[in-house]
Amino acid sequence: MQSLWGMSRLGPGDEPPVEAQVARLHEAGFDGAGVRCMDRGFVARAAAALAARGLAWQAQCLPRAAEELAPMLDLAGEFGAAEVNLLAYLPPAPAAAHAGVIARWLEEAAARGLRLLLETHRGTATNGVAETLALLDLLPGLRLTADLSHLLVGGGIKLPLSAEAAPRLRRILAHADALHLRVGTSEQVQVPPLWPSSAPWRDAFGGWWREVLERRAAGGGTTVALVELGPPPFAPTGPDGAELSDRWADALALRDLARGIWNDIRETGT
Repeated sequence: MQSLWGMSRLGPGDEPPVEAQVARLHEAGFDGAGVRCMDRGFVARAAAALAARGLAWQAQCLPRAAEELAPMLDLAGEFGAAEVNLLAYLPPAPAAAHAGVIARWLEEAAARGLRLLLETHRGTATNGVAETLALLDLLPGLRLTADLSHLLVGGGIKLPLSAEAAPRLRRILAHADALHLRVGTSEQVQVPPLWPSSAPWRDAFGGWWREVLERRAAGGGTTVALVELGPPPFAPTGPDGAELSDRWADALALRDLARGIWNDIRETGT
């Protein structure tokens, strides 16, 4: 899938309508889109455009208080999201407090027949590896969307992985049922994946994605792998504010990398 947010500001001029964005990602060979689930009118238009082309969508929900998720879930259910991806933008608090709110959200999603995955993301309840593991201790059945670039920056995790970091990261991967595709480093949440300087990190991310996809393939589950390369300030820019790489070409490259891993797993079983 391709994030609609990740298609913003891809070129000069006015933003194209969501219908044109859906047409572009469909023509490029994506299977669906990530849709921010906040504005009803936008969700309705995006969902209609995707359905008309036989494409699925992952709901992107960004609540900042316990009571904010329910109306987002209602939109996701009404317009047929394949699953819900949750970014828990909760005020700083001990893991136990966050776990209580997340448990409530899981119940609200289940009551609507929706599958909810908690995304690993800076500035949320899963700010880094330590925070994410603390939540997993309290909610052992919690399933995740692994956006690993945020964990690297949040924890300052470097390559090669230390003897301490490797098993901690792999425990998180074992709870991941979806992926958000972006390459980052220990210092930058998003780097151009095709640059030679990014090669060690691109290879590492590919290996981590393979771990998740192998497990998911063995279990027969459907796995959303959503390309989510954000516009500036996510994307690196030069002194004139222009992006330093072609973000759409980068998105297609990440799509092809993940799809190649998936096809290899299906063909060889490894």
